Amino acid sequence: MWNKRLFVVLLSALFLSVLGLGAEEGKSYYALNRQNGLSSNCVLQMLQLRDGRMVVVTDKAVDVYDGQRFLSVAIDTTLYTAVPAYNGATHLFADRQDRLWMKQWGRLYCLDLRKMSWQREEKWTASDFFITDNGSAWLLHGRELRDTVSGRALPLPSAVGDLQDLVSAADSTYAFFSTGQMAVYGPAGQMAYLSSAYGEPERERYAVTSLVVRGSDGCFYQVRTGSGSSILLSFNPRTHRWQQMLTSDTWMHTLTPTPTGMLYLTTPEGYLSINTATGEQRAFSELHLPDGSTLTTGINTVWLDREGGIWLGTYDSGLLYTSPLSGLFDTRPIDIDVYPILTAIYLHGQPLQVGHEYDGHALLTVAPPYVEQLTFSHDQNSLAFQFSTMNYVRPRSTCYRYRFSGDRGAVAPPSTMAIPLSFGVSFSPTSMLLQGNKIIENARGSLWAGSRTSWQTAWQRNWGMKNLCAPTRGQCSAWRFPADGRHV
Repeated sequence: MWNKRLFVVLLSALFLSVLGLGAEEGKSYYALNRQNGLSSNCVLQMLQLRDGRMVVVTDKAVDVYDGQRFLSVAIDTTLYTAVPAYNGATHLFADRQDRLWMKQWGRLYCLDLRKMSWQREEKWTASDFFITDNGSAWLLHGRELRDTVSGRALPLPSAVGDLQDLVSAADSTYAFFSTGQMAVYGPAGQMAYLSSAYGEPERERYAVTSLVVRGSDGCFYQVRTGSGSSILLSFNPRTHRWQQMLTSDTWMHTLTPTPTGMLYLTTPEGYLSINTATGEQRAFSELHLPDGSTLTTGINTVWLDREGGIWLGTYDSGLLYTSPLSGLFDTRPIDIDVYPILTAIYLHGQPLQVGHEYDGHALLTVAPPYVEQLTFSHDQNSLAFQFSTMNYVRPRSTCYRYRFSGDRGAVAPPSTMAIPLSFGVSFSPTSMLLQGNKIIENARGSLWAGSRTSWQTAWQRNWGMKNLCAPTRGQCSAWRFPADGRHV
């Protein structure tokens, strides 16, 4: 007879503490590198997923940072689909099916984030691939661009060069070409107008790569590069006017806008801050690191996260992060909802691995944030679940609260905590963000631990789990996670 062993849920808020943070508002950058689990110190590109995790592409692997650790998968250079029309550097997209798409110099890679494994689209014959801001995926066939879901086709004009970027805004779609020209399409797929950023002399000079972002003012900002030269452009969709903001005899790298109207542009010499309202520009060539050293060159990419924090990817120093509270960048903290994300599941003290067999069965078929169902045998009864929240600005102000049935609740310290869980009780795990004397609480439902037939729950799917099976006197009963939040 099973002796009602306690289940332990490990809820952790250890995020950037691994960086050696002192005060939250420290005037410095904090480094994440190989010593912290990053696959390589050479960072090529970054992207933030919908749940807040950071995707980091290095010269060796794709790393996903969950606030505690990096989960890495080596880049398989044999599993790619040819996209001969793409001649640019690393470009990342995340689609609605939890897949990460990476374009690199004529190759398209697809990473299934649920299984952290590469997959190849064998049936594709397209020459290029795009995902717009609204989540639509497009395939390029000759001079026609087609939405993979709706089937809507956009006929591309001739004599405008190769399609390099595709951006959606409101009900319009903007197609950017290698000649510096841009075609704008309406919701029905008809071309509204064609516009050019510059004249014939510049078209060949800046024809190699393109990067387009949209600023808080509604304007598009584009970095174009050519053979040893670059140009920064802006386009106002309301006035249909272009502006040449900056030219350089070296390659500009990546660009990110902020809600305050600033642009940050990385270059081989450091980075530039550009005020889009006044045009004022400032160059920064030195970064002061926590160990007292100074980084003078090698900044490759920049990313503004959903909280207003700035991440810099370097060629040989890994990742650098600075909080919006530091004052190093002209950003401001952005309030977000903070929810726990399942990051690890432990069986008998050991973390479950995706695809590995335990007693002849693969218990974990997808990565923990995407778990929908787990089934255990009667002797697999020592479990622990680890969570984290993607709160990078105030990691030490985030703690967890749990409530047993009939209790007012208890608050755990902002660190690792253990919750004993036995049959016949319910608890409500939530995360809380402490800001001064104000407590912001984000609940994710309550879980019922039954003693006979089932463990019922009203957790929403944001926990990353839908069904969880656990033993009850030798039988397997289900934890159900109904989408409507009702008990079943």
